[in-house]
Amino acid sequence: MENDGPGGAIVCRAYHSVKAKLAVRGKPCLAKALRRQTGRRMVAAEIHG
Repeated sequence: MENDGPGGAIVCRAYHSVKAKLAVRGKPCLAKALRRQTGRRMVAAEIHG
């Protein structure tokens, strides 16, 4: 993962939630895709971390 180290996962999660919120305003479909991607990344982070 590119976010190794203490707090990396938290920063990643915060970044993705902000991105998703921005996407929700104009593009619900994009927001759904982002949310799906975020879920996948969190699962991967839990497996590796």
